[in-house]
Amino acid sequence: MEKEKSTDKSSEIQPKIDSNLQTTTTVAEYPGGENELRNKVASLFDASKITHGKEQKMMKTDITYTVDENGRVTNINAAGNNKTFNDEAISAFKKANENVVWKPAEKDGKAVPYGMKMPLTMSFE
Repeated sequence: MEKEKSTDKSSEIQPKIDSNLQTTTTVAEYPGGENELRNKVASLFDASKITHGKEQKMMKTDITYTVDENGRVTNINAAGNNKTFNDEAISAFKKANENVVWKPAEKDGKAVPYGMKMPLTMSFE
């Protein structure tokens, strides 16, 4: 089966705050901002690894992660209905964060761990 290319790598790649975690004074920030993270993950995502049937032209996953008090990303997970897509999303996200230190979230002037979610949606033809 011929692998098809993604038509839109960056659609809906946007960090979202996890409302289940503590209230903070400032949120965690990726160097260069959200768009830099979004673009980096999209460019590192290898769509050639994804196989799909005719019924599955759009794939979605939610990448959840924690930025610890030292600005390092931990606890990276992906929840979606296609395991291969989830695994590749995690791989691209990890690569986008190699040797990267985030500005950690703060509460009362002290760095704290902060949970985040980034939805990822890709369309295939």
